[in-house]
Amino acid sequence: TPEELINAGVVRTGDDGVSRDLFRGRLMFPIRDPHGNLVGFGARTLDGSEPKYLNSPQGPMFDKSRILYAMDKARTDIRKDGAVIVEGYMDAIAAHQAGFKNVIAQMGTALTEFQVEEIRRLTGKITMALDQDAAGQNATLRSLDVVLQNFRTKTVNNQRTDGSTRLVDTDPRIIVMPPGQDPDEVIHKSPSTWTQLVETAIPAITFRINAITGNGDTVSPDGKARCVAEAAPFIHLLSGGILQANAIELLADNLSVPIDTVKASLSRPSVNRRSRRPEQPRSAVSTASPFVKLDHDPMEEYCLQLILSYPELREQAGGLRPEFFTRHENRELFTRWLDVASELNKDNILTQIKRNGDDEISNHLDLLLEKPMIASDANIRSSEIAKITSRLEERNLKAQKSEEVKMFTDSPPDVEDHENEHVLKINERIKNNEGLRRGQTKIISG
Repeated sequence: TPEELINAGVVRTGDDGVSRDLFRGRLMFPIRDPHGNLVGFGARTLDGSEPKYLNSPQGPMFDKSRILYAMDKARTDIRKDGAVIVEGYMDAIAAHQAGFKNVIAQMGTALTEFQVEEIRRLTGKITMALDQDAAGQNATLRSLDVVLQNFRTKTVNNQRTDGSTRLVDTDPRIIVMPPGQDPDEVIHKSPSTWTQLVETAIPAITFRINAITGNGDTVSPDGKARCVAEAAPFIHLLSGGILQANAIELLADNLSVPIDTVKASLSRPSVNRRSRRPEQPRSAVSTASPFVKLDHDPMEEYCLQLILSYPELREQAGGLRPEFFTRHENRELFTRWLDVASELNKDNILTQIKRNGDDEISNHLDLLLEKPMIASDANIRSSEIAKITSRLEERNLKAQKSEEVKMFTDSPPDVEDHENEHVLKINERIKNNEGLRRGQTKIISG
């Protein structure tokens, strides 16, 4: 029936009430869950239209944050040889055609905890081969953080052929791809080169530390201290041993400081406490968002609709921060908006955000722009963006406060004066936000 087609995500009904084939004129890729059940489709354009790639809509059957493409084909080989993660369908298909059966593809801009957990149940060895351009680097770092937090802090049970399990060491690594090439191109050109890239992948912690020091200030004392503080959570995840010693040595070398100095900084109570209990990372969504059970966040989406549709609101939206957005697709879209030059007009801004139009964020942007907005004038829009910025900030602050209070409860002897001061400042900012909103309400109603 038409209703079943819509629910299955292969037909979409437009504002005019007409139902259309969502994947018309596209090459379709069936997407299956780990057990081989069909749950959705990916589709690539054949005529150059945008977006280049399109997935089934998010729904009860298809949740891209929990699916890894080709996992149904790769499970057995992943148990034997570890998992290699690539960016897209074509990369995974090329790998399997060439005989590399342990390759799977992620379904979004960054790996999620659900996807990493699926891999962790099969193997302790995960190798990531993702885009190395600027945007790809950012997505790789976000994926890497999830991998480090989940792999290094949990026991991996690898099932033997007789059904028993054995403990295995975790070994997350990063493949440094040749500039301008993706796995699909490398595999088609030279399968032996791909094999060498996988075998020479560098440890994930090495990649992460190099990224921190490469993007940070490694000259001034304050800059070096910030690099140590940023690297500390990942180093503490290693829980001692040779890997941790090597990571500390690498950090010290990159910063040109004695190893003992780095060790002393890492041993400070405040650094230790913030690195503690990584198996329970901060979750602003579960703490602060009333939309956690939905597959979207209406408040975040309304905010994005405003700033994307009305470029003149950029100055009024100056208080927005990426961390205010709890859903990864909204945070990534906002980050792209921030990176675009402020003097561009709406069409040029949207073009730059879409980049090549071949990723999930571009698709998410299209969906947001298709949603209707209530007509309003410039004054109302300015008021709306101010209110929603305040609400998003307050939500973020309350999440921080909840985490800080819990941290102090767990380890009160280590609390330092300036950290207690931090909580007081959060309380003050929450009160200020509430006062600002009350003032805005009076202005509107008056």
